[in-house]
Amino acid sequence: MLLDEITKDALGLHAVFLNDALITLGIKDGNVLAKLHPHLQDTTELLTSFNTVRPGQHTAGSGP
Repeated sequence: MLLDEITKDALGLHAVFLNDALITLGIKDGNVLAKLHPHLQDTTELLTSFNTVRPGQHTAGSGP
């Protein structure tokens, strides 16, 4: 469901595997995505807020 949220943010579409994921998890509540949306959105924002090191960048103590 988190990957679906990321796919929606990036492409504006639901992930093609979403229904399979819901079936696998045994989720029958059709409103579960609406209920979880704020939490999934918070999680994606948290994940994207982490500082990442890009090629050629150095972090403190990692060299020149």
